[in-house]
Amino acid sequence: MNKDLRMDFNDKMMGLIHAMRRFHMFAHRGASPLQDVSRGQGRILAMLKIKPNLTTRDLSYLLGIRQQSLNESLKKLEREGYITRQPDPTDRRVMRIDLTDKGKEVKQIINETDDVLNEFSDEELEQFGSYVDRLKDAYGKRISAEAGPEDQQFFDEMEERMEAMRERMGDNDFDEMMHRCRHMGMPMGMPFGGMHHRRHGCGC
Repeated sequence: MNKDLRMDFNDKMMGLIHAMRRFHMFAHRGASPLQDVSRGQGRILAMLKIKPNLTTRDLSYLLGIRQQSLNESLKKLEREGYITRQPDPTDRRVMRIDLTDKGKEVKQIINETDDVLNEFSDEELEQFGSYVDRLKDAYGKRISAEAGPEDQQFFDEMEERMEAMRERMGDNDFDEMMHRCRHMGMPMGMPFGGMHHRRHGCGC
């Protein structure tokens, strides 16, 4: 096992992550809070553009925002006329969030990185993608090996919530939502990125 080679690889991965963050900062320079799909109110509007009429519970989970913090942001967006909050017709305890026409008209800045990938051939992207999958699996195995009972319970609960969300939305809508979130460069609030995959196979 070549330790220096592995250290060099880790350095390159950290450099890639740093470059992607710099690109994100560059792409969002001068953006208003409502235009930036990576933070705060902008993330809420972006998610509702992708999947209208979400419940506050699902919105809170998808964005990784505590319900209390989310409600504060929703009140402000509603007060300024960007969203509506209405009780679910079948369960008045559940609140559904949707965009108004004003909210739909907000032009948001999206991280378009397809042109960066034009530097690579289809074969190169396919091969690199397979390596990324293997690397993700390796991290997953490491986590599973070191996770304690409480950690595993937490992971199981998160997977159950995600599967319940998939069932409510349907496979096609759920997978399309996740695909569009990734394409927009939206950071998701889920504990780990593979949560939207089924336990046996990928749903993307």
